[in-house]
Amino acid sequence: MRVYNNLISNAFKYGTGATKIKLVANLVNKREVKLRVENNGEPIPKESQSKIFERFYRVETSRNTKTGGTGLGLSITKSVVDLHHGTIRCQSDKNWTSFIIRLPLDPKKAPSKH
Repeated sequence: MRVYNNLISNAFKYGTGATKIKLVANLVNKREVKLRVENNGEPIPKESQSKIFERFYRVETSRNTKTGGTGLGLSITKSVVDLHHGTIRCQSDKNWTSFIIRLPLDPKKAPSKH
C-alpha cells in the first residue's frame, strides 16, 4: 500500500500537465510480477532518473514551496520494494513517466541480492 500510495501521490503532485495515470500489473513468468505506475505529464530529466531514489533528492528545488515534501517518498518506496526482494526503476520520456517494480510472487524463493 505504501509503495502505491507514494507513487500515485507523486504522479498527481509532480506529473505536471498529466491527463492520465495508469496502474499496470503483468505476470512476467511463474515467479515474478511487474507493476507500473505511469503518468503522461512532464518527463523527469535524464540526469535525475538515476538519483531519484536517493534520500532527500528533489528533481526541482524550485517546486519545494509549491508542493512541499521532504524528498523521502521515493527513498521509502525503494526501501519497501527492497524488503520484498524486488526492484524499482524510473523511466521517463516525452510520452510517459513510469515507475517499474518487479516483485517475486513468493519472496521466500527470491534470489539473494548480496
